Amino acid sequence: MEKELQARKIARAVEKQKGVNLHQSISEWVHYPRHGNTWHTIIRSLLATTATGLTKKQIQARDTDWRKEKTLLDLLDSVEMERYKMLESIAIAMIEAGSDYEPLKVAIKATMTTKKVHTDQSKDF
Repeated sequence: MEKELQARKIARAVEKQKGVNLHQSISEWVHYPRHGNTWHTIIRSLLATTATGLTKKQIQARDTDWRKEKTLLDLLDSVEMERYKMLESIAIAMIEAGSDYEPLKVAIKATMTTKKVHTDQSKDF
């Protein structure tokens, strides 16, 4: 349990700088004016829900000590945080390339679907 907590803290600390990059990419995105600051929440929620396979409320419900000051990222375990970071890299690249939200969403969801398919198939062998 303590090792998992330490792994979470390390993963969260490493992710913070990339989170700044994501925030900046979203702020400079050509589609940003359409929804403004809401994009930050929309994209972070997409990444977290895709990484975990759970809805935002389900992620929050897993934590008995959930408070409003905790972000979704604070509630991810180390494996989920690794998935989140991978998805975040894809999101940053697509946003900086000027992609619209729908292709971004499809690419993010397809990435995790592909990962799950490979995982499931490897168990069969």
